Amino acid sequence: MFLIPLNKINLTFCGMMGSGKSIIAKKIAKIIDFKHIDTDKLIEEKMGKSISKIFENEGEKRFREIEEAVISKILNKKNFVISLGGGSLINKKIRDIIKKNSFNIYLDVSINKLKNRLAASQNRPL
Repeated sequence: MFLIPLNKINLTFCGMMGSGKSIIAKKIAKIIDFKHIDTDKLIEEKMGKSISKIFENEGEKRFREIEEAVISKILNKKNFVISLGGGSLINKKIRDIIKKNSFNIYLDVSINKLKNRLAASQNRPL
């Protein structure tokens, strides 16, 4: 497996919201026979509400605290392809764990493409 020589146990995808992290990560996980986790979906399941509602009711600071706890736990598991939330890399603790044990791929998408993809979005905290 390509991650072994790199001393990595997971594969993470990061990028702006709408960049395709979840779609691509899910496909890659299937190909390399890893489990897939979308951290935004996991947070929504754990909290019982959408990320937009968490932002609205509890604020971004609280969301980032929840995000750090959830992602930190996931990043220490093994053989996962992880779709990270669009803003998760602003957190130094998350970045440090990724550097330590994950091979991270940044999906770079043009502003125009993101604008088109997100134009009709109703469930993202823009």
